[in-house]
Amino acid sequence: MDKLGRNHDFLKQFRNSPLFIYSASYLSGILIAGSSPAGTEFSVIFTSSVIISALGIYHLNFNDPLAGRDKLLLKTQKILFITAFFSMGLLNIFLSGYGCKITKITSLPIGKIILLKVIVKEISTAGENGIRVIGYSREAGEGIMLFINGNNSGIESGDTLNIRYRPSEIKSGNNESRINLKLYYSKKGIYSSGYVNQSDCELIKAKHLTIRVFFSRLRDSFAMREKELLKNDDASGVIIGLTTGLKTYMRKELKASFSKSGTMHLMAVSGLHVNFIYIILTSLTLFMGNIKPMRIARAGIILTVVWTYAFFTGLAPSILRAVIMITMAEAGRVTGKDNNSLNALSFAVLAICIHNPASAFDAGFQLSFLATLSIIMLVKPLSSLYNPGNRIMKYLWNSACVSLCCQTGTLPLTIHYFGLFPLYFLLSNIVAIPLSSVIILFGIAQFSLSESFLSDDMASVAVWLCKVLIWFTGRIESLPMSVIEFR
Repeated sequence: MDKLGRNHDFLKQFRNSPLFIYSASYLSGILIAGSSPAGTEFSVIFTSSVIISALGIYHLNFNDPLAGRDKLLLKTQKILFITAFFSMGLLNIFLSGYGCKITKITSLPIGKIILLKVIVKEISTAGENGIRVIGYSREAGEGIMLFINGNNSGIESGDTLNIRYRPSEIKSGNNESRINLKLYYSKKGIYSSGYVNQSDCELIKAKHLTIRVFFSRLRDSFAMREKELLKNDDASGVIIGLTTGLKTYMRKELKASFSKSGTMHLMAVSGLHVNFIYIILTSLTLFMGNIKPMRIARAGIILTVVWTYAFFTGLAPSILRAVIMITMAEAGRVTGKDNNSLNALSFAVLAICIHNPASAFDAGFQLSFLATLSIIMLVKPLSSLYNPGNRIMKYLWNSACVSLCCQTGTLPLTIHYFGLFPLYFLLSNIVAIPLSSVIILFGIAQFSLSESFLSDDMASVAVWLCKVLIWFTGRIESLPMSVIEFR
């Protein structure tokens, strides 16, 4: 057996992670059904038949000692249970109405001026000329994207708007991100957009806030406060993107620079950000010791912070995946059991997709899942090929291994969704990832100390760090053949 085989047994890792095959089967059912939406009758019959058959074989094996010795029956039982998860994935996506959702056409009269009541769900962009609002109309039963001109600083998530506007259909269009905008927004239940004059918009403030609305307002307040404190549009856009995932405060040229340098993933809040916070919290709570009551207290502190951050960033599927895995890791640490990363990833996928099967079609979720799977399966055997003699080289080597595995695992999806591949991703991420972590720390500290005498100094440092990151990504982008385009 070669060195790679001695250090890492792929088959053994899969055998020790029984949830993986079931989550993969469930996910396959969702993806296959979602790619060719159909009625639910066949899926109900198929799912019922498979589950009844699987339970029947299990009952036979469990209650009949002689039958339990039959290897063929045991294999049949396993195959039926795997098929049952596949069929439940089929059924769940059909029942969720995903197929109808992505093919639906707006029920609003396109091109006609109408009066409509809209609940504000998210304020995507705030600028000098107006704001972009994602809202929901109960009358139409669908989401709407509105561009409201003028000074609308009083509008917040959860408020209601009585508007007079002319709806238009969202077009696929040609855009720099190369994403089909019509399909992208239809997955979010948004089918029309329109421009609204401030004079045609009546604001009704919300009296009661849900948890999601509360955190959405907190996120919007953070973004606006950062713009005021930093007094630098590019720096504030970068810090807002790094901490909240909102990229709408960044210039198009800046987003293109990050994309072509292979560092745009830093602006999509994901497991990288959650894991960074987790590492910091774990280090800060080490003083509490390792006796069981202290382990429970540490876990409580860590999970409270990471789940709060998940709500703050909008509970994106990629964030949920990371937080669920951290929750399982902390549960294992408290109980003294080893954490199986592949099993934890599988459980996170099942939990997210059972609750919302449409998450399986979210680009962020798919990229996060494949990147994590690649790290779990490939980093250990790759890093074992070389053992650096000092800490600096060890950091560089480990960073290169993680970045290479992530890019390898997500390469097909990167090409599919964005049509490009950044050639210098290894160089850019070795510098950009630790630098962005420092920026997040300074950004949070600067925001927390905004009322103190250190406010201006902290803001200056944060702006300078952001300028360094922007300069670095710009230099990477300007290198010859920085990207390979596939479209």
